[in-house]
Amino acid sequence: MKVTRVYVDSKGRSCNGCTRCCEGVLKTQVFGYEVGPGHGGCKFLGPKGCTVYDQRPIDPCRIFQCAWKENSRIPEFMKPDLSNVILMLRYLDTMPFYRMVKCTDNIDDSVYKWAEEFSQQGHNIIAYDKYGKLLIYSENRRFRELARQAHYDSLI
Repeated sequence: MKVTRVYVDSKGRSCNGCTRCCEGVLKTQVFGYEVGPGHGGCKFLGPKGCTVYDQRPIDPCRIFQCAWKENSRIPEFMKPDLSNVILMLRYLDTMPFYRMVKCTDNIDDSVYKWAEEFSQQGHNIIAYDKYGKLLIYSENRRFRELARQAHYDSLI
């Protein structure tokens, strides 16, 4: 089973002060510095955002795809700095899904309610609750089965 990342060249909505993707929840490297769980946030994140914005690397910074920015059907309250989750579009085999990554354990129930409602519109979402329990929101039985078999790290 293969999980694929997606890159869509689109301006989308503005981050407008949101820096959740730089705060150390997502595992990556920036200019050779480790970022993510166990390493903390990006070394180049300052109080007003990225301190090397004009020189930031293509990967991961310039091509990072925040699904909230790219998809206007995702409501305003799901913006990462408001919802405390980052949504990223991925594919599990050939099936698209949104990977919902917690920024904190303080996630409002409305976020999970939205995920459930969005899945009823034909979207697949994989998340973990504050206790680490796998949550699969999908009307597609095959997707649910594959998602249960997939390893956590491969879904990020």
